[in-house]
Amino acid sequence: MRLAIPLAGQVDAGLATGLRQQAGRACNVLGNHHADDTDANDPEQAIAAYSRGLAFDPTNAMLLRNRAGVQIEQGDFTAAQADIEAAAALEPDAPRLAALRRDLAAAQG
Repeated sequence: MRLAIPLAGQVDAGLATGLRQQAGRACNVLGNHHADDTDANDPEQAIAAYSRGLAFDPTNAMLLRNRAGVQIEQGDFTAAQADIEAAAALEPDAPRLAALRRDLAAAQG
């Protein structure tokens, strides 16, 4: 995919953007699988998948919110706060932001 996107950009910028967004969504699904599936629960892999998705599509606020949720669960409060703020800058009215902020505050004590 990493090679296909630059090639697509040479042909059509819109195609390259679409491929980046598609790759970001695919990484989100993989991250959710690692974060939520009881049998596949692997927070480190979830964070890695969300991070890969953000490398493809850095303006995907859902990836930031999802990664923040796992970071809170893992006790990485500084990273979670940064992701929450980045997500809020992109989509300030997203309903999940309030829940993430509450979860972060509760986890910090």
